[in-house]
Amino acid sequence: KRINDETTNTTISNIVDDHECDLNLKPMGKWITCPSDHLASCNAGSCTNDGLWDFNALGTTEECDSFLMDSDEITNDCCSNCMRSTSITCKGLKKQIDAAFTDSNGKLYLFQGLQYSVYSDMNDGASIGSPDNGYPKSIATSFPIDSWTGDFSAAFCTSDDIVYIFKDFKYIKMDISAYGIATGSAQFEGPFNIVVESVDFEFGYLPIEFMWCGRIDAAYIHSNDQAVIICDSFYYTWTISGVGYENIYRPFWTDYYDIDFGNEYIYYHHIDAATYNWNDGSIRFFAGHSYIDYQNNQQTVNGARTMTAMGYYTESSTNIACSANNTINGD
Repeated sequence: KRINDETTNTTISNIVDDHECDLNLKPMGKWITCPSDHLASCNAGSCTNDGLWDFNALGTTEECDSFLMDSDEITNDCCSNCMRSTSITCKGLKKQIDAAFTDSNGKLYLFQGLQYSVYSDMNDGASIGSPDNGYPKSIATSFPIDSWTGDFSAAFCTSDDIVYIFKDFKYIKMDISAYGIATGSAQFEGPFNIVVESVDFEFGYLPIEFMWCGRIDAAYIHSNDQAVIICDSFYYTWTISGVGYENIYRPFWTDYYDIDFGNEYIYYHHIDAATYNWNDGSIRFFAGHSYIDYQNNQQTVNGARTMTAMGYYTESSTNIACSANNTINGD
């Protein structure tokens, strides 16, 4: 870290803790292939039911772990051989989400499979409880997107309510402001392919490692419309602007080394979703069935908290929706 000494009119370089250095002063990330004797061993490909969330580079090895189920999930046999049941009851009890964003009014949007929920009363640092009345809803019939009907991989929302939604290795852009919703033209661009190593791409010169990864695991925006996309253990950030935007490519867990979801996540080096709170400047990271808040370059004192299941939307001729407590709400 360089410090200007005004008394001697010189610049002094001091060795400091890594988190004290601005990202612009840190070296860019570099992808290398490790020798076989340097690779860590793990439980990938096996069902262990050891009370730990397991994840490998190909995706979630275990869809569930019997020791991480709550009583309702156990009663309804929602986990068998580390595979999650697809019954409506178990879908309604699922806590893990696919993508998230917070709009300029502070409304939190959570996406899970073919459904989504909105949470209006998200005060600074508030726990995520049950969604607004009438949610969850079907993405296909209620969310104003034209290209896809669900299974989003990531999303973020700018300060003027322009939403980027990612699926596979593509993205679309939406205007969810009052005007965009009222005119019925919320999605106004896309889907576009994500392009690597191109000076003409909207996100800037994206490293080829993102193509090797082949997906976007999580995305968020922070401060002055600086966007971030994450895949595996690395991230890329750029400023959404017509000119002069800067891009940084770094190892995620090096720069966010103090994120702690709890002991059951010691093998789960993966972010499922993220969102930025425009009110207090905090970032909320999701992994498995838990989430943490990150503010002022550190995890907040709230610690890791467990998600509340949003319930499951059952589409029928009468548009009936099941709420988080499995009661029935008309939509």
